[in-house]
Amino acid sequence: MRKLASAVVGFAALALFTPASPARAEVRGAYLEARNTDLYGGRCTGAAQGDGRDAIIAWQIESGDFGGVPLAGLSAVAVIRGEEALSAAPGGTSRPHSVIFVDATASLPQRAALEALVRAQTGQVLGEVMRVEAVPIELAVDPSRALGRLHVAGLAELRTRPFNRLDALCGDETLAAPPLAQGVDATPAVALEHAYHGDALGAPWDAVNGRGAFVGTFGR
Repeated sequence: MRKLASAVVGFAALALFTPASPARAEVRGAYLEARNTDLYGGRCTGAAQGDGRDAIIAWQIESGDFGGVPLAGLSAVAVIRGEEALSAAPGGTSRPHSVIFVDATASLPQRAALEALVRAQTGQVLGEVMRVEAVPIELAVDPSRALGRLHVAGLAELRTRPFNRLDALCGDETLAAPPLAQGVDATPAVALEHAYHGDALGAPWDAVNGRGAFVGTFGR
C-alpha cells in the first residue's frame, strides 16, 4: 500500500510546466522536445545521465498564422547542439549550432514563416543556424497522453511515452530545467528514441530511454 501511495504521489508530481502567456495567441499547436540528459528525477531514479548538449524540438501547428501567413496543418523542427548544456536562458560564452527543418508541403511564404516561428520560439537557444531545409516531416503528438513521434527520413527520430508505474519513481521527483522554447505548456516524458543522423552539427547521436523529454502545447 505504501508503494502504491508513493507511486500516486510520483504521478501527481508530473505537474505541467505552465508559464504565463497572453490570453490570445496568433498560432497554436502541439509541442515535442527531447534533450540528451535526464531532466526529471529523484532519489529512486539514480544520477542523471547525459550532458544536455543535444536537443530536438518539433512544432505541429494546429491553427493560426505567424506574420500574417497561415500555418495550420504544417510542422517545423529544430535540431540543436551546444558546446555546453543547453538552457532556456543561455548564460555561457559558447554559442550553439542548429539546423531547421520546415515542412516540404509548405509554400515558399509558409516556409519562411515557419523558420521565423522557430527562431522566435527558441531565441538564443538556437544559436547559429547552419542550414534550413524543406523536408517531409511526419509528426504526431498527443499532449494528453504524453505521446509523441517525429520522423524526418534519414535525419531525425523522436519517440516519447509517459512515465508510468514501471518507472523508478518515489514521489520526490523534480524537474531540473524547463522546456527550451517559449510559450510552452508541457509535461515531462520519457524519450524512447532521440536521434539525429545529419552531418550539419558534427557527429550524429542516438539516445534511448532518457528522462529529458517534454510533450505539450504551445501558443504565440
